[in-house]
Amino acid sequence: MDQLAGGGAGDWIIPVDRLLQSLPAVPVAEADRGRVSHGQEVEGIPAAEWVRLVDTSGHLLAMARAGSRPGVLHPAVVLI
Repeated sequence: MDQLAGGGAGDWIIPVDRLLQSLPAVPVAEADRGRVSHGQEVEGIPAAEWVRLVDTSGHLLAMARAGSRPGVLHPAVVLI
């Protein structure tokens, strides 16, 4: 506890954008951001079982899996 009291929150908190760097990132166009926020499928090729959907700035929007048809991704865990 003494260690926690001495350091700032920044020493202990990891931003969400940095947590899942080992998973492939799929960029999402600004026009599809609303679809992602509602868990609707967007175009994209899954490079792994799970991928990160990121905006044009690289911020994590959602975690996605393969969608209902080839060439689409389903945002399964939405963070926006």
